[in-house]
Amino acid sequence: MPTALQRHPFLTLSLFLVPTAVWGVLFSVGKLLSAELPPFTATLARYGVAALVLVPLAWRDLRALKLREVPFLILLGGLGGILFNGFVFVGLRMAPAGDAVLAPATVPLITTLMSSLWLGLRPGRERIASLGVSVLGLGVVLSSALNAQAGIARGVGDLMHLGAAVAWSAYLLLNARVASRYAPRLLAAMTALVGGLGALPIAWLEGGLPRFASLSLAGWLEVGYLSLIGSVVAFMLWGAGIRQMGAAKAATFMNLVPLWGLAGSIAILHESLGWMQLAGIILVLLGVFGGSLPTRVRPVPMNKRATAA
Repeated sequence: MPTALQRHPFLTLSLFLVPTAVWGVLFSVGKLLSAELPPFTATLARYGVAALVLVPLAWRDLRALKLREVPFLILLGGLGGILFNGFVFVGLRMAPAGDAVLAPATVPLITTLMSSLWLGLRPGRERIASLGVSVLGLGVVLSSALNAQAGIARGVGDLMHLGAAVAWSAYLLLNARVASRYAPRLLAAMTALVGGLGALPIAWLEGGLPRFASLSLAGWLEVGYLSLIGSVVAFMLWGAGIRQMGAAKAATFMNLVPLWGLAGSIAILHESLGWMQLAGIILVLLGVFGGSLPTRVRPVPMNKRATAA
């Protein structure tokens, strides 16, 4: 008997559309929270609360971990939890939330470059052309930021977002090595646990821990969104979507995150985009979209096949 998801294909699509929208809006919510909490204190708040939910869900998997596997998972948690969020929150204090879409938008570009350097995987011509368009778009965005009124600060903020993209790209490449061996809930729980514990001493050093005592109701709601909605609910929906449609189709939906991010910055924060910034982001997204298209394989004529044989 077909399930509800099989009878209503839109429900299956919503398993991807809702998480990408949630993750896109995270940048605007993070921008609001950055007004009350320093960067790594905000990281502690996000993953500390998420760990309280995810660790019990993955407790059996955590107990079954072998000691020799723990350092690698801690490295993953450090990249995806501490560094990625730390860079994002630092960038949000210095640049508009609309600029933060550079982080998800440039992940495909940086992942391809890392794969080429680390794994020796050579991208095809179409992929190289798409990456070139993205690089051009990045140059336009950074140039427009440096020419803006808040010039240097905004430019540094955009570089922080690129640092977040580097951290997340490294996380994805390393995660691919163990994704088949571990349950997704275990990887999410380790990211939250390491992200929360790792951010704790840095939050203390930046003097952010006393800020929790005076955090406004809006601030706690923002923490709830980042941790419970962004790190738990969206993750569960995304995992259900992958089980229904597969990881390959899920990857194409990630291209929507920058678009949701721009929409959130305009709708929630009422940010405006300059024409150069908008043009640069469009170039980045065009490059990402082009790089996500399947490579066309030209059929070999029968006579050439016979000659080769």
